[in-house]
Parts: sequence; C-alpha cells; structure tokens
Amino acid sequence: ALLQPTAAPEANAGRISGPPLQREPAMSAARTWALVSVVGSAPAWRIVNDNVMGGRSMSRVEAVAEGIVFSGNIDINGGGFASCRLQLPQSLTQASGVAITARKLSGGSTRYKLLLKSKGFDVPSWQSDFMLRADGQSSTIQIPFSKFLPSFRGRVVGPPGIPADEIPELSEIGLMLSFLTDSGEPNQPGFTAGPFGILLQELLAFE
Repeated sequence: ALLQPTAAPEANAGRISGPPLQREPAMSAARTWALVSVVGSAPAWRIVNDNVMGGRSMSRVEAVAEGIVFSGNIDINGGGFASCRLQLPQSLTQASGVAITARKLSGGSTRYKLLLKSKGFDVPSWQSDFMLRADGQSSTIQIPFSKFLPSFRGRVVGPPGIPADEIPELSEIGLMLSFLTDSGEPNQPGFTAGPFGILLQELLAFE
C-alpha cells in the first residue's frame, strides 16, 4: 500500500514498506554512479502529460523517504500518456547507458519508458521501454544507449542507438507511461488505462 507522501523527505517523510534493494548480478558487476540523488528531488521534476495534445491524463511527483512516487491516471480518450521530466545535473559522456531502480505500486501497467532528451522543443526524444515486476518487488533495469529509439510526436524517426556525438547534448531524463511502446506499437501486454503508481529509488549511469 502507498503511504501518504510528505512535501520534504527530510521532514518525517512517508515510508513505503518493501524489501531492501537487490541488484541483478550483471548490474552489481558494472561500474555505476548516481546521476541524481532521487531522495529530495521531487520539486525539480516537471509534468508533461497528453494535455499538450488535448488529452485528459493526470500525473504528479511526490516525495517519500525512499525516493519519489510518480502516479496518476491515464485516460486514452484523446490521449494516452503521462510523463515526468528532470534536468540532468551532470553529463553522460562517460557512460554507455543508464539504469533505473523502481517498483510498481498500483495499477495494472508494468511497461514504462525511460526518456532522454537534449535541449529544444522540436527535437526528438530518445525512448526505451522497461518492464517492472508485476509482484511489486524492486528491480534495477540496465538500458544501454544502443537500445534507445528516437521518437517525435509519437512516431519513431530513426534507427535505434544514440549517436556518440549526441550524448554530450542530452540534458533531460524522464519517465513515461503510454499506450504505445517505444517502437510505436500498442503497449500490450504491459499497459492498463486508469490509475498507476511507481516508486523511483535510483537513477544511475554505467560504463
């Protein structure tokens, strides 16, 4: 169950019960570093929902002791996605990919997207699907840059893989729940319209 989050994790934040973080063996062996301290980052995230195209989905980011909760409601009538975005505080030039530690809290959706984007409005975002465990246990998912697809207004606009000369330009990272996968296909199985909630515990870079 999701406990009531507080505005600041330093001030008696809500805690979500669950097991300690456990990394996959391959992730434990990789050299990793934190891209951002997720705990305390809630005020820095901004919301981008399908309202920009006339949709009615809603989402929010809230602080808890373990990190942030990204939650809301997906309405597929006229839209079908919700996302949150964060400015990257450091360059990804030394990395070969990013990783996320998270777990499902509510709703039936398990397939989300990780987003990377450079500055500018009319530029593609780089997207990669990741799957959360249906049983609500935490997992760390490792996504190399070679797996990201360029997407613009819901359509794939090029082959997979972020070019090396574009990696230094990446300035934003985000989470998205959408009725479409990163390749533009229906997000099935893995997507359910209606309420959703995930706990984000870590954002990492790896070599």
